Amino acid sequence: MYTLPDTLQAVALLAEGVDRNFRELIESGRLKAIGGKMPEIPETTAKEPEEKAPDLPPDAEKLEEIEDDTDDADDAEAEAPAEDELAKATEIARQNDGITQALLEQQMGVTAEKAIALLDELETAGVIDFYDGRYYLAKADSEEE
Repeated sequence: MYTLPDTLQAVALLAEGVDRNFRELIESGRLKAIGGKMPEIPETTAKEPEEKAPDLPPDAEKLEEIEDDTDDADDAEAEAPAEDELAKATEIARQNDGITQALLEQQMGVTAEKAIALLDELETAGVIDFYDGRYYLAKADSEEE
């Protein structure tokens, strides 16, 4: 893999070679069509970044900022589980004497975010309890059956 200094050195050598070949063509008279002059090429064409971060190379360009026009309250409403989803998740928990995120995703066909929201709602409602790294059917809920 090439490092930045290696690449810059290769570009400088290439430019030097092009310059030498172009001068040779002009001096030999083979490029009279352009008036015998070598075109002027600016040394740097890159724009200077507005702000330079200390850990970035000096020629690094600033990234375009993207505005987040979504509202967090809208996201919370969109992720809130519906009553029928909660009922189905409760039934899955009762049938399996506990529940996992993966089980919800698989049996209900929901996203990971939705499965987590369902688990939170079931825990808040007292249907499941979390201990020993797993969601178990709550004692009060298992006695109701």
